[in-house]
Amino acid sequence: MPLLFIVMITCCNIGFIHGCMDEERTALQEITESMGYGHDSYEYSYRSRFFDDCCRWEGVQCSPTSSQLQALHLVGNNIGGLDNPEAICKLPNLQWLDLSINSIEEEVPPCWGNMPSLRTLDLSKNEFRGNLTSILANISKNIEVIDFSHNLFEGFVPFSILANLSNLKHLGLSYNYHLEVETEDPIWHPSFQVQHLLLADCNLNHQSGQGIPRFLSTQYNLQTLDLSSNSLVGNFPTWLLQNVSS
Repeated sequence: MPLLFIVMITCCNIGFIHGCMDEERTALQEITESMGYGHDSYEYSYRSRFFDDCCRWEGVQCSPTSSQLQALHLVGNNIGGLDNPEAICKLPNLQWLDLSINSIEEEVPPCWGNMPSLRTLDLSKNEFRGNLTSILANISKNIEVIDFSHNLFEGFVPFSILANLSNLKHLGLSYNYHLEVETEDPIWHPSFQVQHLLLADCNLNHQSGQGIPRFLSTQYNLQTLDLSSNSLVGNFPTWLLQNVSS
């Protein structure tokens, strides 16, 4: 009898494993209800499919052991805007946020970047705007993937603000035409080994002579490097091919 009693109590305490957490379901409902669509199209399919278990919703991924919501994929859903973008910040265990390939015309709420569990933030191919420097300066130290390519961000971005992002593997800032990216000033030393670096057409190093970023000489895991459409000058650095075997 005592053993049975313990098992029953344990089951009751971890019952939420079989469904998403109430506060996360509420936050997701706020997110989906706040979506504004850019043109007439079918709405995101789970807007009308509010299962009690939000871990079953399309585009949502939860931990199989704790039911904490870990990933939110809203890729390519013609979302024109979010009336309540801060609702995303009510998902404290979120590791992966992908809003790419929509038509979102927003400024990025500061809380998106500094969610403590966040590993991937993909906002590419939208119409996000605002000063990118302030967003990157406060981004989670655990971040691995940042992709802000093909947007309307602006501002002067010194790479020194990324120096302490030791887990950074992918950075995309390409095709933000009002952005100015500077890798050479001030002097800094990266703690990361980036694998994919996409800096096309972002006014790279205009203040320091438009040279190829010197910090690349410390990057040994590069797989993708795009520095195109920046009017860079100077000789091609032979060390770039010598250091990188991948």
